[in-house]
Amino acid sequence: MDVTVIVTMMENINIIELRKEADMAGKTSEACNYLYDKLKNYKGEDAVVWAYKALSSFLMANYVFSPFSKLHYFNEGKEHMHTAIMKDPQNIEVRFVRLALQLRMPSFLGYSGHIEEDKKMILHALKNNLVKDNDLLQKILTFIKQNRKVFTEKELLSAGIDE
Repeated sequence: MDVTVIVTMMENINIIELRKEADMAGKTSEACNYLYDKLKNYKGEDAVVWAYKALSSFLMANYVFSPFSKLHYFNEGKEHMHTAIMKDPQNIEVRFVRLALQLRMPSFLGYSGHIEEDKKMILHALKNNLVKDNDLLQKILTFIKQNRKVFTEKELLSAGIDE
């Protein structure tokens, strides 16, 4: 599976590296700024890159003090995620990123309306062996194990995930 996306004539984005950078962005402001700056001018067609662009915007809200700046980054993230979903509504990685973000958001922000829909798509993909990218598969399985309370035992068993 080709995991490189052409961003400009001079820059490629390797999806596996992008995932690693996204993981780091959740841990330090420097890594978050790096990811945000890397993706802020992306205007391409790849839904996965748009999902990580959304993630970088959402995470930026964690590292700013001003409520206005927090709201700006939150709204920007919502817009970018909407773009990602519109570009490829069936993409499991996009749904996975959105699910992870929704579960991290404070409930008062009201960004949790697609949790069940995203869970259903991800579990369906797992059950039917539709996730061909092993790196992504491992990330999803690790996420599910770390967030077991979000998934019912029946959901996990129907997707072939053992306790």
